[in-house]
Amino acid sequence: MGPFRSKKNTPIIEKDIASLNLQLTDAIAFEKLEEVTKLLNEGAEIDHINAMKLTVLQYACIHKSDEMISLLIEKGADLFVVNKKSGYTLLHTAAQRGLFWLIKLLVEKGLDVNAREKNGNGPLSTAGNKHKIRTYFMVFFKLILK
Repeated sequence: MGPFRSKKNTPIIEKDIASLNLQLTDAIAFEKLEEVTKLLNEGAEIDHINAMKLTVLQYACIHKSDEMISLLIEKGADLFVVNKKSGYTLLHTAAQRGLFWLIKLLVEKGLDVNAREKNGNGPLSTAGNKHKIRTYFMVFFKLILK
């Protein structure tokens, strides 16, 4: 006998996880660290892809929430995820958002500094002008010092 079903014939367990995942996205948007921890402990999927085709870690990067990003990494979020729509890696997003501490971490973890998104741009190309020089030096010196 399978799981109980809702009125729309969706297994209740799947519906509950979908609800937790939606709540997780909202909690990240509003930087509710305790709520994110609670939802993950209740079964929300850490690598869930939301309606914007982003994982919760990518979503936290877009919101530039250092504490949230750190929490999700600590909880085991996939650092090597590639956005299926844009082709962005987390390194692209970190460079674009000027998250220098995250760029350093991702390069140290082995993310490809030459990865290309769907338009052929690497992480450095996606960095805004104000972030580009610092991003370049971080990546360049990391490659030289290996």
